[in-house]
Amino acid sequence: MVIGCVMGMLGTTALCEPAGPTVSLSYQDNATGVNKAADFLYFVPVISITPVDCSASEGNTQTSRITDYHRSLQGDQFTVDCRFEMRGRGWHKNRYDPASLIAWLSRDKESGDLKNLLEYIAFEGEGLGRVEIIGRMVGDEPQVETVRVHFNADGHTSPVRAGLYNVKRKDGGYRYENRYDPQVVRINALEFQRSEGTPKMAVSVASVVAAGKAEGLWGRIKGAIANLLIPPVEIAEQGQETMFEFGKALHDRAPTFTFPKAKNLIEPGPTTADAADTRADRS
Repeated sequence: MVIGCVMGMLGTTALCEPAGPTVSLSYQDNATGVNKAADFLYFVPVISITPVDCSASEGNTQTSRITDYHRSLQGDQFTVDCRFEMRGRGWHKNRYDPASLIAWLSRDKESGDLKNLLEYIAFEGEGLGRVEIIGRMVGDEPQVETVRVHFNADGHTSPVRAGLYNVKRKDGGYRYENRYDPQVVRINALEFQRSEGTPKMAVSVASVVAAGKAEGLWGRIKGAIANLLIPPVEIAEQGQETMFEFGKALHDRAPTFTFPKAKNLIEPGPTTADAADTRADRS
């Protein structure tokens, strides 16, 4: 479903720049656009600063679509609120290459352990979410300042989980085989904020539990504490700009949006080999 290199990202990508999937956007008067969940979630590899692969459960039927749209303008400040739903069975997972991630995070580190490395992000089953966009008009052009992607709209449990682990420094270096304390966090929201300097993404979580354990009350309490301590995560510049372009497309009520080709996506990715791992991780 790619419009082509001439169209790029709704005309904002350079001529003939490689493109990723195109997703159909739907609004109050056109709520029929349905996308494969993997296409709608393509922003995950786009924002990654290290190699990441994609896999899905066998017979995956997950789809996504925008179900409601509201835009408001006060002075030169605008907000857009889009509800979306994920329907269908199965899971979709992005797994981060551990050697590359460890090398990146340890490049300036000479002592101590590496903490909270991202092993995977998984989208399991169904859910309801919303995209919140905040910006301002610069002349006749909208400039997006903030994009928030919520996965727990209307109090529904987020279907998004991430696996984390720590790595002990041993024999003067950091290696994946020296990982310890695997944990699973349930992600409620991701926030992209326009700012100077290194692009970063804020993360809000619902719970934090040891891998293989049920969430429970203590997991939710740990999640609330974690939200006070989690620093913003560094992301690729390509990813930050993509999320702002996505926000602008929604503001403009564009019929489609084409992602750029993710520079760090490992292709071809596995399709079913991670099924047992995902089932074992579930809490």
